[in-house]
Amino acid sequence: MPAEPLIVLAAVVSGIQAGILGYSYAEIMKEIATKISKVWGALLILVIVGFMIGIMDAWRHNTYAYIFRIEIMLP
Repeated sequence: MPAEPLIVLAAVVSGIQAGILGYSYAEIMKEIATKISKVWGALLILVIVGFMIGIMDAWRHNTYAYIFRIEIMLP
């Protein structure tokens, strides 16, 4: 079973709960923006580290880089 319908269902249930508790859409969006701005530094670090790992993995699988490394290691 795909996960998307479950995610949408969870969002609908959360929206209904927030409405019952008296929160408005604007208040929810403001809090989401506040939380994201607080963790922006950590998210940026994670994105950069992921990008660097992706580049290293692509470099490792590059045939020319592999041949070049072997030629450097030979005496």
